[in-house]
Amino acid sequence: MEAWQKKIIVSNLDKLISATNCTVTFLTKFQAIGVLHEDDLEVLVDRSTNIPSYVTIQPDGSKIVGLPAKKLSYRNPENTVYDIKRIIGRQITDPILNENTKHWPFKIIEQVGVPKIQIHEKLYHPEEILSFLLMEIKNVAESFLRRKPGSIKKAVITVPAYFTDGQRQATIDACELAGLQVLTITNEYVAAAITYSHKKIYKKVKNGLLLDLGGGTFEAAVLQIDAEKINVLGVDGDSCLGDLFERVIMILKQTLKIARLESEQIDDIMLLGGSSRIPKVREILGNYFKKRCINDSIIPDQAVAYGAAVYAAMLLGNAHDNFKLPKINNVCTMSVGTKSMTNEYFIIVHKNAIIPFKVTREYIMDNKTELQLKIYEVDKENPSKTSLLGNFTISGIPPAPTNEETIEVTMLINEMGIFHMEATLKGNKNRASKPLRVLQQKNRMSKEEIRRILQKHGVKQENQ
Repeated sequence: MEAWQKKIIVSNLDKLISATNCTVTFLTKFQAIGVLHEDDLEVLVDRSTNIPSYVTIQPDGSKIVGLPAKKLSYRNPENTVYDIKRIIGRQITDPILNENTKHWPFKIIEQVGVPKIQIHEKLYHPEEILSFLLMEIKNVAESFLRRKPGSIKKAVITVPAYFTDGQRQATIDACELAGLQVLTITNEYVAAAITYSHKKIYKKVKNGLLLDLGGGTFEAAVLQIDAEKINVLGVDGDSCLGDLFERVIMILKQTLKIARLESEQIDDIMLLGGSSRIPKVREILGNYFKKRCINDSIIPDQAVAYGAAVYAAMLLGNAHDNFKLPKINNVCTMSVGTKSMTNEYFIIVHKNAIIPFKVTREYIMDNKTELQLKIYEVDKENPSKTSLLGNFTISGIPPAPTNEETIEVTMLINEMGIFHMEATLKGNKNRASKPLRVLQQKNRMSKEEIRRILQKHGVKQENQ
């Protein structure tokens, strides 16, 4: 195999997978394939690699994935699943899921509070459906590289900024079901910003506005970019855009407000997503930013792919010397907090706080041996979008009279945007501090469910 064949990327604005010797991502509508050749990475578009995000389940349980499934969907609509990114990681009570369910021909069924997809009287986890797409994409990449099946084993994932903790966790589970070990997760706007930084488009620090306008979704990020670093100043967006043109301006104004910048302070406008080509969108942007130049030096459909490949190359330690990952200061895309007895939310981590983020709070115990906390992803502007992130139970606390035992609870959001909790029993004159067990109950598949599905499909489980 030639050196340039050791890296490949199949680009996608929804997810990115990157393996030890190759990178892969998948799009809702089409794929772009790129190869790393010596010092340069080119992203190519090839119809033969198009894999639309459609999965058809046959009566015998066999799967049809991609373009064939899409072509058959009009004849077999109730057994063909699409829009999986609008299902995965959501709770059955999610208003976005409930609204979309009205328009899908396939059935969404509740099972123990979890949405599942019913096909031929069988129930499938959304993560399982997504894993079928991932397996097909792996097959395409391995075939392109002339590698044996199963040679792609590790993955870097890019996700939309609006993806919740649950959606990020569910995507990790789907990768595991596809036989992929996830190395890290990053937001798509970060991967795109890496592209602009890596290509050294900016010789000095500039304020860039990165707009990702896809099929019914819109994200805006204000960033300071040069060849050495990327500072994310503010992020906002809408996963169900609705009134397209009016909402674009509303979200732009909100993102600039978060970043504490005026429109005149934006040096460059960078566009992602197929809908960014709509002439009316460009007209609106031109009018709002007083004809300021839109940067067309990067093809919108390829920016995420290119940046993700650079990221993967650096992360895996086998990149060329000129592949240098800029310093990235990313932000939390959702507020996280707790709820009081009066149903008011107390924000622990504010949206657009720099991540990784860590905060420690003390809880004085009242002769109890465990502490239960409910953590929420809070949207104060749209309360209907607020959702339970997870239930956390801290156990192993020795019984003691009121005010004699104190628990230190550390809550953190890591670079991947995923929430974790740690707890410590505070020391006193009789003993040192000691860690406590934290049981995290999130809306995700159990290890036993993952093991059972892997066994059913004959997929080898990678070490996580």
